[in-house]
Amino acid sequence: DTRLLALMGELEGRISGSIHYDNVAPCFLGGMQLMIEENDIISQQVPGFDEWLWVLAYPGIKVSTAEARAILPAQYRRQD
Repeated sequence: DTRLLALMGELEGRISGSIHYDNVAPCFLGGMQLMIEENDIISQQVPGFDEWLWVLAYPGIKVSTAEARAILPAQYRRQD
């Protein structure tokens, strides 16, 4: 699954300009996926529980990932 997911991410990157495993992992693996990309693991399924309620929000506008990232500073200061 990891090799196929990596290939799918590469193909996504060719189309969109950068790899977005958060787009392909849920489509391929199903469910809610957490992107971690460490120790040869790309994503891990987030457990769901019967008593959990999920809230999804859609802003109703198209936001380019590249444009959204360009707005953010390169570094953040950590304040306690």
